[in-house]
Amino acid sequence: MEHTINDAQLGKITIVRSNRAKRVIIRVMPSGDIKLIYPSVATLERAWDFLNRRREWILKAKEKIAQQRKVQRFEEYSPADIERLRILAKQEL
Repeated sequence: MEHTINDAQLGKITIVRSNRAKRVIIRVMPSGDIKLIYPSVATLERAWDFLNRRREWILKAKEKIAQQRKVQRFEEYSPADIERLRILAKQEL
């Protein structure tokens, strides 16, 4: 069983009830979405309580992912940087 909700603070959360899971698991995906997986022997309430206790960790993990995904845009390079990169590229080729 799988369904998705949108949390005001955390964003998209996909909730999955799994026969294979042994414990409640929170995964922060590279997209920043969250997957909450809980065993079929547990209740959704227990899984949701676990997620709420881990909110701070989730927010930190999402911030870390956002920092890793930041890429300097071409417009942010100065003309001197662009020229330096061109020279380096010519040397490498």
